[in-house]
Amino acid sequence: DGMVDEGCPTITITCPANVQGNVLLLCRGILSTPKPVISVTGGSTLTKLTWTMTGATTGSSPSSGIRYVGTKTFNSGVTTITYTATNNAGFSTTCSFSVTMTDNTNPIIYCPGNITRNAHRNSCSMNINVSKPFFFDNCAVTTLTWVMSGATTGSSPVTGINYVGTKTFNVGVTTITYTAKDAANNSTSCSFTVRVNGSQNCNQNVVVNSVKSDYKVEIAGELSNLFNVYPNPTSNYFIMELNSVKSQKTDFALFDVTGRLVRKMQITGQKTLRFGDDLLPGMYILQLVNDSDRTSIKLVKQ
Repeated sequence: DGMVDEGCPTITITCPANVQGNVLLLCRGILSTPKPVISVTGGSTLTKLTWTMTGATTGSSPSSGIRYVGTKTFNSGVTTITYTATNNAGFSTTCSFSVTMTDNTNPIIYCPGNITRNAHRNSCSMNINVSKPFFFDNCAVTTLTWVMSGATTGSSPVTGINYVGTKTFNVGVTTITYTAKDAANNSTSCSFTVRVNGSQNCNQNVVVNSVKSDYKVEIAGELSNLFNVYPNPTSNYFIMELNSVKSQKTDFALFDVTGRLVRKMQITGQKTLRFGDDLLPGMYILQLVNDSDRTSIKLVKQ
């Protein structure tokens, strides 16, 4: 580095070791850089010290005087700083080091609140416009993706900024998970649910070989056309509408998943019955039996 024969004016410069830091807001970070070490011999003096920055951050010092980088704001990425030292004999020498600024801050994302809608009667799906999430990153969110699981499934493209928007949701509970990611691969996710309540026609009838009770649960028969239970699933209560003939007697029996009889009654003719307010969360089996038929359906209390 600018070495000449002993006895002549010489100048050498040694740059500091490479420096690392983290970016904060606006994808930038403030960093104090160490000074280079300069040595002059042979009676020479340092007359000029200048610098240039290339790469993620660019800039240069004035072309005269003794200039140090000192404390600067650096962009995310790698910046190369090159110092040039000149003595009074006109000899110059250079050295370089790097400043690497890393983004290790995860994005911030907030999902909208849970959504609950009631499907139109006898409908098993519903179009719903889903609100957008709020997201922010100290640099920038480069991809926003989503996946849906549960009653409705699907996913967005893996690149770009994607929103669910208006979709058709099946009866039941769908979980939507948004993931925000920045260029440094930092990511954050949030989730919310879309619940669509519908009639029992949208839920599978339960086939169980045996239950520890007075009844045996069998595949739903013609009786299934005479009653309706909604909403299902529910977090509050169920409504059952039974359209039996006036004098027809129907046995109502409700079992938990272990086969334990939870409730039993006899219904005559057409009835609208509210039940389930006192049930604990879980799956239940409702069975209806009359003189000629029996049917069963799965109910979910959430």
